[in-house]
Amino acid sequence: MQGGGAHGAFTWGVLTDFSMMNALKLKGIVGTSAGAVNAAILACGLEQADVKSSGTAGQFGHSIQKNSQCSPFQPTICDKLFGSKGSMEFSPYWQAFDTLSRMLSPYQWNPNNTNVLKILLEELIDFPLLQEARNIKLFICATNVLTGRLKFSKIGK
Repeated sequence: MQGGGAHGAFTWGVLTDFSMMNALKLKGIVGTSAGAVNAAILACGLEQADVKSSGTAGQFGHSIQKNSQCSPFQPTICDKLFGSKGSMEFSPYWQAFDTLSRMLSPYQWNPNNTNVLKILLEELIDFPLLQEARNIKLFICATNVLTGRLKFSKIGK
């Protein structure tokens, strides 16, 4: 499963449809970035031998969507009327964020080091189960940003 936010969102929908099919017979899954998240969610459901729990990818997508709807970073009516599609150039929150993000590091924005994605994934994925997985092989890929080299990990037995 490939990475990229939009690709990951598309894959959530596909996995939700797959979870409705009993014919899904996978022996291994490979994922990177957003694809790694989807792969881990799917592998956890398949390891539990519960096809419905493999649809947790759909729950993940809905949770992300729900959280983003509560964000102050929404297009204003002026953005919708006069801005380009998806633009937030008239949003005061976006303007303030854009200005301040040029002066402050991400660590200064989040002094409590709150990681909403980590919390959500810990709710949806049984990580100890994946470490002991025997029914499905999970492979996660990532790129080391310092060296540009691929890091490849197999999870499970």
